Amino acid sequence: MDLRLKKFNIFIECINIFNKGVKWYQMELNQIKTFIKVAQLLSFSNAAEELGYSQSAVTIHIQLLEKELGVSLFDRIGRKVHLSESGHVFLNDALMIVNSVEQAKLKIKEPESPSGTLRIGTVESLSTVILPPILLELHQRYPKIKTIISNGTTPQLEKQLKNHEIDLLLTLDYPIYGQEWIKLFEKEEESIFIGSKSWISQLSEEPTLSEIISKPFILTQGGASYRKELELLLASQNLTIIPQLEISNPETILNLLDRGFGFSFLPKFLVTISQNMEGIDWIDYEVPASTIKVQLIKHQNKQMTVAMQTFYDLFIASYEKEIE
Repeated sequence: MDLRLKKFNIFIECINIFNKGVKWYQMELNQIKTFIKVAQLLSFSNAAEELGYSQSAVTIHIQLLEKELGVSLFDRIGRKVHLSESGHVFLNDALMIVNSVEQAKLKIKEPESPSGTLRIGTVESLSTVILPPILLELHQRYPKIKTIISNGTTPQLEKQLKNHEIDLLLTLDYPIYGQEWIKLFEKEEESIFIGSKSWISQLSEEPTLSEIISKPFILTQGGASYRKELELLLASQNLTIIPQLEISNPETILNLLDRGFGFSFLPKFLVTISQNMEGIDWIDYEVPASTIKVQLIKHQNKQMTVAMQTFYDLFIASYEKEIE
């Protein structure tokens, strides 16, 4: 065989292998996207309509994915569809896979110096403690990105995200659910009793809950998720608390404790980040497992911009570093 013809045949075979790989990748990714849409809408027909597929195509996507994973992702009871236990587990992974692909696409297209406007809605406890180092690094590395931060309660921020008034929602609250939301990050955070070392030294060796709350107490204002958690804990023991101070800013609370004012109840990671405050410590009291989570959310119809992706990368790196 002519050497040139042989090389040409090898070249054609390589192209065929590449094309098969691309088709396989697209099919697998489309299956995952179809699964996410069905999981959000809990309807094969509605998912088909939104994705522009036939209902039979959606069914085939799910069947192929279930075959690949070796589990049933949905429980089909009559005409109703529900996520199975395996489906709930896979949903978070599926969202991460799709998000990772979006990240990769953005990095390929990313200009030398990202620009644009980034609008972040967050609760005060995170904007005062978590965000400052992230925003500083964001500005130093990418000065062309304009960042707008707005504070509010979680319900207020959800409304803003729904109306596309903000790009990202960063909150510390009970799990947020909604068909329109995509969670980019979620991590459970426990809350603890903390106090001024001078006041902690006055407690018994194994203090009771009633003993702790009998001392001067600072709490966040009503509506904060971790205050609700404390109130539920107290109610389980038929106890109530009347705080001497109510302050919305947790950083101010930590500063007051560091200066010798009583006790408080705050997320543990806030205390961990403020380890340079030598006047405070946490109390060895077992608090029931928390359901409060740090959550970073975007609207499902909002495409990840370079500015959003840049913030996400810095947030993950900074958050994991700070809580180590």
